[in-house]
Amino acid sequence: MATAVDQFIQLNFEESLFFVDHYKDLMNVSKEVLQSEIEVAKNCILQSTDKKNITLNHVKKVLTKQTFPNLYKLFQVALTIPISSSTSFITIDLVGKIVFETNRYAKEQPINSEHSRMVYWKDIKICEYWSTNNLLSRDVFGKCVSRDRYLLLLRCIHFCDNSQQIKGDRLYKIQMILTEVRKNFKDAMIPFSNLAIDESLLLWKGRLSFKQYIKSKRRRLDIKLYIICDCETDFILNFIVYTGATEHIDPLEDILGKSGVIVKDLIKPYINKGYSLFTDNFYTSPKLSMYLHKRKTNTCGTVRKNRKLMPIIEGKLKLGEIEARCTDKLLAIHWKNRRDVYMLTSMNTNEMVDTKKIDRKTGKKYLKPQSVVSYNKNMGAIDKTDMLLSSTECVR
Repeated sequence: MATAVDQFIQLNFEESLFFVDHYKDLMNVSKEVLQSEIEVAKNCILQSTDKKNITLNHVKKVLTKQTFPNLYKLFQVALTIPISSSTSFITIDLVGKIVFETNRYAKEQPINSEHSRMVYWKDIKICEYWSTNNLLSRDVFGKCVSRDRYLLLLRCIHFCDNSQQIKGDRLYKIQMILTEVRKNFKDAMIPFSNLAIDESLLLWKGRLSFKQYIKSKRRRLDIKLYIICDCETDFILNFIVYTGATEHIDPLEDILGKSGVIVKDLIKPYINKGYSLFTDNFYTSPKLSMYLHKRKTNTCGTVRKNRKLMPIIEGKLKLGEIEARCTDKLLAIHWKNRRDVYMLTSMNTNEMVDTKKIDRKTGKKYLKPQSVVSYNKNMGAIDKTDMLLSSTECVR
């Protein structure tokens, strides 16, 4: 799959058929039309550059949803699959840091016997992580590394300097990895105009003090992540691992609240750039919306009616009715659907939008507030990312 994804990103249709055949039905893509679009895109790139090798950046410059709809759909999937070397977040620099920390940790280990395996330790060289041997041969692992050498590496692999450990930091052992991977996520792409923030769960089968229970998720008891995602491509831009309550208090926590501080940290690289952010009622509040509006960032999301500074809009409405309160910057909406829906937005009006559906009981057009339509369209990006990753994740 990894080879097929790499070939697809380089617009080599024949070599990427394994990937195409795997996802074409799921994404409703025509194989014949896709092949034509790939040829056209490849010709456009080759005419605009002297280089014969097509890279990810070359494709991004010519790829649009309107011109190449089938190629665009599968390209989103290819960028999401974390096994392609073109989209890899484990860089050579990161491998070098792991090598350095592993060597340091090995030298700190005591040698209690002349027969200990540690007597035979030698520092890792980066070249040992690759092999020119054919990966399809049955003896590939023996050719790459001996059993004793592998057991030594497994015993000493390390990601941090233990002498610099910060008390109470539950992620210190892997903090260097997280920092590098987060940076690589952010640098991998420039997002489109709409962003979404939501929770996601990372599969973990072992014991852990900060595992979380989220009833609405399919796997309810795992490591909780706060994720910011590009709504157009479903690409993860940044994430925060939740490790429980900490002693560190953000100066803005009294103003924005704990959930608001999470949003502030995740969207920090994208403020003052005109982005639009979608959040659910765990994060949305009038103070957060005003904080982001002053920094040229629009917001839209469901909101709890008892949030601080929320206007009183609790009138009894009939099905389909709407009431609203507004300032010169924010609009709060109460809409009666099957249940009461409360929205807070700085980018929509209280206009009702035709959803092109018909109410079975009344025969009338089914209308929704503009903010609800916009929210439903953009807020599913993280759930879609979870769905795509579920087919490739490893069970720990």
